[in-house]
Amino acid sequence: MKIEVYIQELLYRHDCVIVPGFGAFLTRYRPAYLDSNSGTLYPPAKILGFNARLTHNDGLLAHHIAKQLNMSYDKCIGLIGKNVSNWQGELIQNKFLSLPNLGDFKQKKDGTLVFESATQVNYMTESFGLSPVVARLLEEKTKPQVAKSIPIAQTAKTTSYWRYAAVALFAVSVGGYLGGNYYKNQVEQYNLAEKQKAESRLQQRIQQATFVIDTPLDAINVSVSKTSYPYHIVAGAFRVVENAEIKAAELMDKGYPARLIGENKYGLHQVAYKSFTNRNEAINFLRQIQQTEFPEAWLLTEDL
Repeated sequence: MKIEVYIQELLYRHDCVIVPGFGAFLTRYRPAYLDSNSGTLYPPAKILGFNARLTHNDGLLAHHIAKQLNMSYDKCIGLIGKNVSNWQGELIQNKFLSLPNLGDFKQKKDGTLVFESATQVNYMTESFGLSPVVARLLEEKTKPQVAKSIPIAQTAKTTSYWRYAAVALFAVSVGGYLGGNYYKNQVEQYNLAEKQKAESRLQQRIQQATFVIDTPLDAINVSVSKTSYPYHIVAGAFRVVENAEIKAAELMDKGYPARLIGENKYGLHQVAYKSFTNRNEAINFLRQIQQTEFPEAWLLTEDL
């Protein structure tokens, strides 16, 4: 039985999947980008890599296969070893090994492996269903200019009517202007008098309330630093928040600083054994949990 499919399943949830005796498949984040040559927009993805030096058994792959096939852990270790022997034999014979949806291996003369990842699979669950899109340039369309119409001059009869109307309007404007100036002057004088009264009362109150502090206190500067814990070892995700709280309480009884770290995109309440500031410390703790407590625990990288 081939184990490639189980490696793929784990890569959707884990950044590192070790195949004991062979090496480790690693993923790294690649943001969305635009290929200017082809005009193609590619979605965010997890790019697959390989490290031949990580060959020790962390138990992740074996525990996952045991759960999926309902087999014992020891039998799964033997199954993995058999697949690794077949892979190494093919590399010795053909200097080439192809693992579907993972990538191709080429063996150099000095025995080192060169890995080329498969490009048709995106192991980033957030980009599920997103495919590359070809961006097309839009042509700018100019609106046709319409010539402005020039009005034809009015007849002399109409012009005479407008003259009489202009004379009447001028007479009304002059009368309104003279009356308006008188009213405006009265209002300005009243406002000025009230303003002077208000300023006088304000100055009196200021003089009564003025006091001096002989020894002012020094300002105190307090700096608060916030520590970020972006690496979380997750014990489970629950649909009902009460169940998540019960799980966190159980872990706290065992001595873990467990806590709820919020909902994921599926609306499930996540419970973490512990959160870390350092990725290496988080991975070491994860391996310990998988071997002693819960094989299906996983690492969540998110700055909450």
